[in-house]
Amino acid sequence: MSKPPRKSHPASSTNSNPAVSSSKRRPKHDVSTWIVTDDWPDEVPITEAEIEVFERYFGDVFDEMFGPIDPITRPKP
Repeated sequence: MSKPPRKSHPASSTNSNPAVSSSKRRPKHDVSTWIVTDDWPDEVPITEAEIEVFERYFGDVFDEMFGPIDPITRPKP
């Protein structure tokens, strides 16, 4: 058995972004009472692979902010 056709709504009346809430809705939780803490150590270990990812994708931005640097010569494994 086929389903009945859905009613169409004008684009202006539908909210395609569920993150945007209506002004009539109240939040489920009172975020003003939340406490934010972190348990990160003072020094967070970073792997060589993570550094390479940042250099690859943000190298142009880093060069613009800090200027280019000489490449590091790394021994081959």
